[in-house]
Amino acid sequence: MGAFGNYARQLKYSIDFNQERPIEVTVLFYPDGKYRPNYFRYISDTSERYTYKIDLVKYVRNFAHYDLFCCTYTNYGLRHEVILKYYHAHSIWTTPI
Repeated sequence: MGAFGNYARQLKYSIDFNQERPIEVTVLFYPDGKYRPNYFRYISDTSERYTYKIDLVKYVRNFAHYDLFCCTYTNYGLRHEVILKYYHAHSIWTTPI
């Protein structure tokens, strides 16, 4: 028993990389402490890098271990939607595969 009682150990949250792909994200920070993604880049299976500018953040959901951003970007005149997750403890951005 510790000095402050016997507390169960909390397990660290792990990321399932079979379900999510790590990506590179450029972020805008605001003076009030909030942030939003501005650009994202992912590496394809053929090792090509694709960079896209985020046009709009539709909504943000804050969960215990990560923040989820639903964003739109334009590619060759077509608007696409992407889900980006930022894991606080690991400081890593991912997107579902």
